[in-house]
Amino acid sequence: MNLSYPFQKKRLWLYFCLLMAGSSVSAAPVTPGMFETKTQPEPPTTSQPVKPDCVDDELELPNQTLQRQCSHVIAHGNLHIDYSMAKAAATLLDRFIKKHPEEKKIERCVVLTPEGGNVDEQIKTYNTKTSSYNKTHTIFLLLGKGVKTPVDPMQPESCPTVKPVFAGSDNPPVLPPPATWQDSFNIKHSIVLEPGQKLIGVPVDVSHSRLAEGYYVSIKRKITTKINCFNYRYKSMKITKDSFITLKGKGIFVTGITNAFGVNDSLSVYETCGGYFKEKVRDVTAQEAHQQIIRVEIDPTSLHTPTSTAMIDISNNELFQIQQPAISIALKKSDGETAAIQSDWLFDQTFVRTKGNHIYSCRSVAGKEPLAPAFVADFTYVDYAPEPGKVHTLDLQNNLIITHKNSAADITLSTHADATLTGNHLQAIGDSLYGVALTGGTHDGTPARTFRLEDNTVSGFRTALLLNGSLRLALNSNDLLGLQRAIERGEWKLYPVALSGDSHNTYQKGVQHPCQNLDSEAVTGSITFQDGTSCPDTGNDPTPSTTRLPDYH
Repeated sequence: MNLSYPFQKKRLWLYFCLLMAGSSVSAAPVTPGMFETKTQPEPPTTSQPVKPDCVDDELELPNQTLQRQCSHVIAHGNLHIDYSMAKAAATLLDRFIKKHPEEKKIERCVVLTPEGGNVDEQIKTYNTKTSSYNKTHTIFLLLGKGVKTPVDPMQPESCPTVKPVFAGSDNPPVLPPPATWQDSFNIKHSIVLEPGQKLIGVPVDVSHSRLAEGYYVSIKRKITTKINCFNYRYKSMKITKDSFITLKGKGIFVTGITNAFGVNDSLSVYETCGGYFKEKVRDVTAQEAHQQIIRVEIDPTSLHTPTSTAMIDISNNELFQIQQPAISIALKKSDGETAAIQSDWLFDQTFVRTKGNHIYSCRSVAGKEPLAPAFVADFTYVDYAPEPGKVHTLDLQNNLIITHKNSAADITLSTHADATLTGNHLQAIGDSLYGVALTGGTHDGTPARTFRLEDNTVSGFRTALLLNGSLRLALNSNDLLGLQRAIERGEWKLYPVALSGDSHNTYQKGVQHPCQNLDSEAVTGSITFQDGTSCPDTGNDPTPSTTRLPDYH
């Protein structure tokens, strides 16, 4: 192609500029190996790489942008990443950097594609072969086919039958992803992210391999078993049980992931203990093999201090609950029974932020046990600080949760802890007991566990909010559309509840007593609903409908 002379001059200037800035215009050759790392002699280590002033956005090539964003350290394992894929990854990284300016470092990137291997083993291999110092501030970029399940929140009853769709599947394949790509990344055990690591799904269009806006990258966990034989006879079978993703430590971020495929898979297991003839043992279901989709274990006493304001960030994922909670959060127990923190070491950090996730329970086939709540967080701890201070445990923001005969969320706090729920839409299909269970403590005196709820919609459940124990509750502009009541006391009714809020909360039309079983003697403060109804009220409820579900951690 013949280029005009002015454009040639700009390209030459760009080439010279990037060389002076320590960037590479062309990718280095990849040698065989699980992970090959391209590095420059002195990659930046103290701050996020800054684009040189002389670089024009229209002239910097996507692979150059990606290298700059990753501090010129990219492990790509014998992969060919074309223009469109590099641009998709660079675009998402640019958004991450802009949305998280407090993240001072991206020191290296690992690019993976769904070629048939087990992505959890690939990440484990990388972490095993890499020093602790170099593992921190690593971003794993999962380049895969963009997929989503287009559930309409206004028609939640259609959720069980909506099928996943691929981005661009209605268009002819002009520049499709490589034929070796599978629909999902395979998982054998669990993807384990260590402190400071990020997992970002980069969904691409199956027609042009461009960034697929509003889609996710699929992960699929295999059902695996081990047969034990004795004297050439079948003795027992062990099912490999684990979560899809396990987050340990601080400074971890997960986004752009879905588990839309295989929610109700099963595996026919055979044994050959007696020789070459196969004997069927039985079918193993997904409910038996899979645990949480994302399991979080926070160690607040860890020496690793993340630069982010949240220790764990789970944002913009599409998660299908199978049996146990889709997201389960707990603190690491220091002595096997109790989690310990020092609030004066936390520097106003939030334990967990979950934002913009779509969580569905509607496609899981009921197993022997009832479905756990879709989201469970247990922030029970002992604070060893000389003067225990406030601890902000949870930001639950703008999430959509559609349940099927189970509850949406169960959140437990310790003394001096608080949690914020803002802009969430929680919808039940079928007979579900409660939308959100808020659990405080069992102590006398002024409640110190604080829940703040603002602009949430909780509908279709028997009870919108279930209150257990001693707590503070601040309600502003929520639609608490429980079919029988808006707010109900559950366990430990004699312990005090402090209630406050504005006059913009609503309850389900036709409900006579939205706060029927709140004992006014154990409640200080009150709220007035939008129609003028006061809460608590003086009604008596002889048949309370809601009980606490078992502990699912």
